[in-house]
Amino acid sequence: VNTNFSYADGDLMLRKVVTRFQKLVPESNYLARLGSDQFAILIENFQDETFVEKFIHKLLCCSHEPYEINKFNIYMTFSIGIAVFPTAATTIDTLMQAAHTALKQAKSHGRNQYVFYKGKLTLSHIPYLHVENKLKSEILAHAFFLNYQPIYDINSNKILGIEVLLRGKEKSFGIISTETIISLAEEIGEILPITDWIFNEAFKQFANWKKIHNIKAKMYLNLSVYQLDQAAFYDHIKTYFKKYQCSPNDVAFEITETSIIPDLKHAVMMLKKLRQLGCHIFLDDFGSGYSSMNLLRLLPIDGFKIDRSFVQKIEHDIVSANIVKSLLELGNNLHLKVIPEGVENRIQLDFIRHNGGKYVQGFLLGCPEDAKDILPKLLS
Repeated sequence: VNTNFSYADGDLMLRKVVTRFQKLVPESNYLARLGSDQFAILIENFQDETFVEKFIHKLLCCSHEPYEINKFNIYMTFSIGIAVFPTAATTIDTLMQAAHTALKQAKSHGRNQYVFYKGKLTLSHIPYLHVENKLKSEILAHAFFLNYQPIYDINSNKILGIEVLLRGKEKSFGIISTETIISLAEEIGEILPITDWIFNEAFKQFANWKKIHNIKAKMYLNLSVYQLDQAAFYDHIKTYFKKYQCSPNDVAFEITETSIIPDLKHAVMMLKKLRQLGCHIFLDDFGSGYSSMNLLRLLPIDGFKIDRSFVQKIEHDIVSANIVKSLLELGNNLHLKVIPEGVENRIQLDFIRHNGGKYVQGFLLGCPEDAKDILPKLLS
């Protein structure tokens, strides 16, 4: 709604949703907005899960009737995660964490789904409420840092490019991966401020390297579906090049299959504009999603990355090995750069080289490092 209408209409939509919820939540219970489009409902003194399920079905019925926004009928869907005290957790913080985990599972099952949290929280469940505070835009520069992982041309042993990777640090859990931060940011509506911070920091660092050291490697940046959905996306991207005096030819954007499938026509249009500007486009994690050959025909791409799940099974699984071999051949026949990800040993590297591979990315040749540590490699 924010994208297609306005932020005021988005707020109106939320108020209409709340009005329907309030009619269903008994006065003795609690309804709260956690942020963005997330709500929490506290139900007390219920008999069993059957009672909760009946209540959940009433909530889901709120999606059956449209919401009128600007004379348009808008249909909404809901994903619901449920955690029961004391089965799921014994404190309010861990109960919320369990509910967030269940919510994530519900989203993976499709629209209008609900999931009860089953199991025990482990260290792999990052405290959502704690991390949410670290995601606020005013502390972005202090909460996160960037790493850079080299992509090698294995024929010349030179660095083709460096992928920009987001990292976070939290006292109890240590380094937090890009995937975890992005997933959490999407759930609480902070993804756009974070991607803006990433792009500003990356462009600033890259411009500094180009000016002082005249490095030849390209910078690889990940695009999210939320960025592509923005009406001013293309103009916003151009501001980075103007602000930091970078050449579009020195930048490659990576997109995943899942980020373009929701609106393929719009994605193709945006990516064509980036190509016309001079940027390079790569399809990331190829093989992990829909992997439609049609995407290779429709998308204006310069290459694709083979998902690490296939590369890391090369020496143990003949099917994975044949998939990697076929994708290398396919890319070469289409005159596309093919970059296998997750190369961690010599067997994998030799297999890729033997089957026509020219580029690789992985811990064998280069781990993600900060700007200071990656610079000597770029200069060599």
